[in-house]
Amino acid sequence: MPFNINTLINYQALLVGNLVGVPLCYFIIRTLRNPLHLRGIISN
Repeated sequence: MPFNINTLINYQALLVGNLVGVPLCYFIIRTLRNPLHLRGIISN
């Protein structure tokens, strides 16, 4: 059985990491390309 508990935990960590990491990378790249974007978020 290939789905032991360690494999499932690693798979879940990978999914959660992608769900958090992709928007964070998008936010960082957008802030670097347009620093005024950050000011608009802070003023909200």
